[in-house]
Amino acid sequence: MSFSVKFFPKNVDIILDDKVTILEAAFRAGVEINSACGGKGTCGRCKVLVEGKTDSEHSKLISDSDSQKGWRMACRTTINGNVAIF
Repeated sequence: MSFSVKFFPKNVDIILDDKVTILEAAFRAGVEINSACGGKGTCGRCKVLVEGKTDSEHSKLISDSDSQKGWRMACRTTINGNVAIF
Protein backbone atom coordinates (compact mmCIF):
# COMPACT_ATOMS: atom_id res chain seq x y z
CA MET A 1 0.00 0.00 0.00
CA SER A 2 1.24 3.49 -0.84
CA PHE A 3 0.87 6.66 1.22
CA SER A 4 0.76 10.23 0.00
CA VAL A 5 2.66 12.75 2.12
CA LYS A 6 2.48 16.50 1.55
CA PHE A 7 4.89 18.90 3.25
CA PHE A 8 3.78 22.49 3.81
CA PRO A 9 4.58 25.32 3.27
CA LYS A 10 6.97 24.00 0.61
CA ASN A 11 4.15 22.11 -1.20
CA VAL A 12 6.38 19.08 -1.66
CA ASP A 13 4.65 15.74 -2.28
CA ILE A 14 6.09 12.26 -1.91
CA ILE A 15 4.61 8.79 -2.27
CA LEU A 16 5.80 6.21 0.24
CA ASP A 17 5.64 2.46 -0.27
CA ASP A 18 6.68 1.64 3.29
CA LYS A 19 5.98 2.87 6.81
CA VAL A 20 8.69 5.30 7.88
CA THR A 21 8.99 8.17 10.32
CA ILE A 22 8.04 11.68 9.26
CA LEU A 23 11.70 12.61 9.61
CA GLU A 24 12.74 9.86 7.16
CA ALA A 25 9.97 10.84 4.73
CA ALA A 26 11.15 14.46 4.85
CA PHE A 27 14.71 13.35 4.13
CA ARG A 28 13.53 11.31 1.13
CA ALA A 29 11.50 14.29 -0.13
CA GLY A 30 14.40 16.73 0.28
CA VAL A 31 12.54 18.68 2.97
CA GLU A 32 14.62 19.85 5.92
CA ILE A 33 13.27 19.25 9.41
CA ASN A 34 15.56 20.34 12.23
CA SER A 35 16.64 17.34 14.28
CA ALA A 36 19.64 18.41 16.32
CA CYS A 37 19.66 15.13 18.27
CA GLY A 38 19.81 13.04 15.09
CA GLY A 39 16.36 11.51 15.56
CA LYS A 40 16.82 10.27 19.12
CA GLY A 41 13.74 12.14 20.38
CA THR A 42 15.61 14.23 22.92
CA CYS A 43 15.80 17.76 21.50
CA GLY A 44 12.20 18.51 20.51
CA ARG A 45 13.23 20.54 17.46
CA CYS A 46 11.49 18.25 14.96
CA LYS A 47 8.02 19.07 16.31
CA VAL A 48 5.52 19.26 13.41
CA LEU A 49 1.78 19.62 13.05
CA VAL A 50 0.27 16.52 11.44
CA GLU A 51 -3.07 15.81 9.78
CA GLY A 52 -3.67 12.18 8.87
CA LYS A 53 -2.89 8.63 9.95
CA THR A 54 0.19 8.17 12.11
CA ASP A 55 1.45 6.21 15.10
CA SER A 56 3.43 8.26 17.56
CA GLU A 57 5.42 7.53 20.68
CA HIS A 58 4.48 9.66 23.67
CA SER A 59 6.98 12.44 24.24
CA LYS A 60 7.40 14.54 27.36
CA LEU A 61 8.49 17.32 24.98
CA ILE A 62 4.90 17.69 23.68
CA SER A 63 2.12 18.57 26.10
CA ASP A 64 -1.11 16.56 26.13
CA SER A 65 -2.92 19.66 24.86
CA ASP A 66 -0.55 20.06 21.90
CA SER A 67 -0.72 16.33 21.18
CA GLN A 68 -4.51 16.54 20.94
CA LYS A 69 -4.11 19.37 18.43
CA GLY A 70 -1.93 17.15 16.19
CA TRP A 71 1.62 18.14 17.19
CA ARG A 72 4.10 15.27 16.90
CA MET A 73 7.82 14.61 17.03
CA ALA A 74 8.82 13.86 13.41
CA CYS A 75 11.52 11.45 14.55
CA ARG A 76 9.12 9.43 16.70
CA THR A 77 6.05 9.36 14.46
CA THR A 78 5.44 6.69 11.83
CA ILE A 79 3.27 7.45 8.80
CA ASN A 80 0.44 4.93 8.35
CA GLY A 81 -1.67 6.62 5.68
CA ASN A 82 -2.08 9.82 3.71
CA VAL A 83 -0.82 12.79 5.71
CA ALA A 84 -0.15 16.50 5.55
CA ILE A 85 2.80 17.84 7.53
CA PHE A 86 3.03 21.49 8.60
